[in-house]
Amino acid sequence: DTNAGTEAAPLKTLTAAVAKVKPGGTIIMRAGTYVGAIVNSGYGTATQWVTLKSAPGEQVIIQGDARGRVHATIYFYHDSCDEHAPPGSVCASSYWRIQDVTIRGFNGGDGDSNAVKIDTQHVQVVNSVLCCAGPDVVKIVRTANDAAIVNSEIYSDPTITTPFANSQGVDITGADRVRVVGNNFHDLPDIALYGKGNVREPIFAANRIKNTGYDTRDSFAGIMMGQQTDVNRLVDGPYEAYDGLVVNNIIEGTTGACIAASSSLNSRF
Repeated sequence: DTNAGTEAAPLKTLTAAVAKVKPGGTIIMRAGTYVGAIVNSGYGTATQWVTLKSAPGEQVIIQGDARGRVHATIYFYHDSCDEHAPPGSVCASSYWRIQDVTIRGFNGGDGDSNAVKIDTQHVQVVNSVLCCAGPDVVKIVRTANDAAIVNSEIYSDPTITTPFANSQGVDITGADRVRVVGNNFHDLPDIALYGKGNVREPIFAANRIKNTGYDTRDSFAGIMMGQQTDVNRLVDGPYEAYDGLVVNNIIEGTTGACIAASSSLNSRF
């Protein structure tokens, strides 16, 4: 990690690469299995995004730390985006795009050991494989406006990590303008794609959802717009979901409804 970070003198860890990258820069990962990182620095700008991707034709697996860290494998975090940040704080934007990698969560510690957790604004995950978490595979919280999960595979695999009973594919609590488009969801014990907690203007389009909700203690929808969360999460309106669009999804093999809405205002299907 004291190296220059060039192809000839690469860094050892993703944490070091995050600390070194500049706006507009690209982190290229060579084939191998790596421990994840908290992305709390190395941000891009609106015109110069940071990209993390695998080297062409090489398989990269980023996984949770088996030594017991409890945060997500890739965790986009900033103090200004914390739910306990002072009133009036403006959540930072990461301007990060992750593509062409496999990211695995784990089931240690608590409910934060997701494959990807996003607290900051403007984060995209594209053409990647996201799997194998105890809690939700992808967690997008209230402050993570303008997140996008695109053209990725999202699933659970108990042979790698045993999921919790309420492990969802993508769980969005309160963020605005999240786009979940063109993904392949399969083999999840709970809801595949879930927007709640004052989520506003989400678009769920062209996703394939198959064999989800297999935890037999309840029936789970493929896509749920609204429903319920903790009452203290409803901070800017009485409805769980506002102005959502669910279009052109293919859904089969759910234990509950394919598509459902509850406490949802002006959702369009």
